[in-house]
Amino acid sequence: TELASLKERFAGAEEQSNRLIELQARVIAREADASKLKEEGKASALEIVRLKGEISAQKEVHRQQVNEIQELAGESRLCVIERQHKVEAQDKLKDAILKVAALDE
Repeated sequence: TELASLKERFAGAEEQSNRLIELQARVIAREADASKLKEEGKASALEIVRLKGEISAQKEVHRQQVNEIQELAGESRLCVIERQHKVEAQDKLKDAILKVAALDE
């Protein structure tokens, strides 16, 4: 009976030991998952910083392009005005030539 009791206690201890080993394996696996998630989090944070920098650079390029377009639009308006003045001057010159020709007749 004492041997049976010892065998029973040994079987219980062995079962408990197996449960503890299984629990320890789960803890190790969760720690590995947590470590992996931490690394992925760090990588994601670095990617976010990189993308923010890229967005900032693209915004600057866009701002410069908008400025250039505005400058070109201003220059274009000036060219149109100058063209109109030239056409008006040519028309006045034609009128003057016609008046001089009429006076010569």
